[in-house]
Amino acid sequence: VMYYIATKGYSEPWANPSLRGRVRVSSSTSTSMEKGKIADILERQATECWTSNNPASWFCINLGSQYAVAPNYYTLRHGCNSKNDCLRNWTLLGSYDARNWDEISRHKADTSINSPFAIHSWPLKCNKLYRLFKIVQTGRNSSHSNFLSLSGFELYGDLYIGKYVIKAD
Repeated sequence: VMYYIATKGYSEPWANPSLRGRVRVSSSTSTSMEKGKIADILERQATECWTSNNPASWFCINLGSQYAVAPNYYTLRHGCNSKNDCLRNWTLLGSYDARNWDEISRHKADTSINSPFAIHSWPLKCNKLYRLFKIVQTGRNSSHSNFLSLSGFELYGDLYIGKYVIKAD
């Protein structure tokens, strides 16, 4: 889905969709990231990116009013060039209106991400449409700190553009 949006339906070369203004990214570190830029969570190339060392750190991807997704998989990439601060405990939340949030997926002591810039995908059992996705760290990471270290996020599923459905698997 992110790739489809970034390339305007595969019609343009890829560029970070946040930097192009096609989606909005925010984080719990509102003023400045501990490392990297907020938009780095949507980069295709591995880069170091993490929030400040605060409990319940989060990243939010807002697809805006033009897009909605019924997700069936998602992918995260670790945002560090070492195996420090790997994500272990988190929830993936989804919202259509930015007011009401559903828990789409919960992970506790998940060791799937366990190496420098590790990438992993998880299936989702979801039949709702969402426009916003939030990754919230719900416990300490592999280094027993609260840095949320991510430099990659991708969604898979049905992408709705207005009344049209695009299979963006």
